[in-house]
Amino acid sequence: VFCLLAMIDRYHSAQSDPWAKFWYAFKNLGKAAGGTLEHEHWQLYELSFIPPAIQQQYQRAKRYFIRTGRCLYRDLFAAEADSRVRVVARSDHFLTFVPFAAGMPYEMRIVPFRDSADFSTMSSVELEDLASSLQDAVARLSAVHPNLAFNIELHTAAFEYVDSPWFCWYLSILPRLTIQAGAELGLNLMINPVTSEQAAFNLRRAS
Repeated sequence: VFCLLAMIDRYHSAQSDPWAKFWYAFKNLGKAAGGTLEHEHWQLYELSFIPPAIQQQYQRAKRYFIRTGRCLYRDLFAAEADSRVRVVARSDHFLTFVPFAAGMPYEMRIVPFRDSADFSTMSSVELEDLASSLQDAVARLSAVHPNLAFNIELHTAAFEYVDSPWFCWYLSILPRLTIQAGAELGLNLMINPVTSEQAAFNLRRAS
């Protein structure tokens, strides 16, 4: 929880900087995931632009909202919750699941039940719940694949879109069980040898 509070503090500091347009937080655990230090740590990026790939995600979400009047992310999260086959765990405030089109084996997302594009709007109760949900997800992953390298990513809206109704913030956990090779790098396609349903099943039954 203290780590999340510190991240929110740094987020608000960046938000007050007129130069800053985008804020991104991630953690690399293990050499295969880009980890360079022995101790665990988050890395925080403050950018003067919104990366093109993120802009494309926003455009898709905006078009969906204009066409349907609903949030694309909320509809996707609700569909995963209703299907249950890819759900790993749920708490009072968060859902943990393996995405339908997971790019990596055992990839997980932790998403809030409350609509918000800005992760810093979490209440103290939600902060406690998120910390527990993240610990639970990592523990399950470690039980299935001990000593596995992975990345954790925090996706929150660019500063100009913090009040947007078409985006919802979320956490991603990206295990490094496979290596990106010719097809992935040359065609920009992800190859995942484990079905999302099987990964979710294995993670659910992990203690």
